[in-house]
Amino acid sequence: SGINAVGRNEGDTFASSDLNNPNFQFRQGAVSMDLPWVLKFSGIYEMPYGITAAGNVQSYAGSPESSTVQVASNTVTLTQVNQSIQVEPRGETRTPSLTLVDVSFRKILRLNDRTFEPVFEMHNLLNVATVQSRNAVLGPSYGVAANISRGRLLKFGVNIKF
Repeated sequence: SGINAVGRNEGDTFASSDLNNPNFQFRQGAVSMDLPWVLKFSGIYEMPYGITAAGNVQSYAGSPESSTVQVASNTVTLTQVNQSIQVEPRGETRTPSLTLVDVSFRKILRLNDRTFEPVFEMHNLLNVATVQSRNAVLGPSYGVAANISRGRLLKFGVNIKF
């Protein structure tokens, strides 16, 4: 049986019942995306001069990884030519946790029966560059980032209603 903890999605991660497969040993671990915690906060505030400020904070636990080692029949006796072998249960290592902060400002301007709403948004305000996925195969490139969170994004726009 796997480790049981609040907010954890753990179970059998190995689809085969072949007892000779070396991956049978670490068959229990984090299933699917298993994010043990996710926090989200958002709010809107009406500032002076009719300016609306909104904010959003999202924080996620790191995604589970499967650390493996690639072996070939010339290094160990295998029933296959090459095989990827898990060296620990899935989820023992995880990508770093991610926290994103987004803010937006807008103001409604009226001209006759038309409405203009300038909008300014900043996504990833803190400009974090958190690793989202990385190489989990043991070797010289183990842990090298394959994908990081997108950088700060500034958006300007105008909503027009007529």
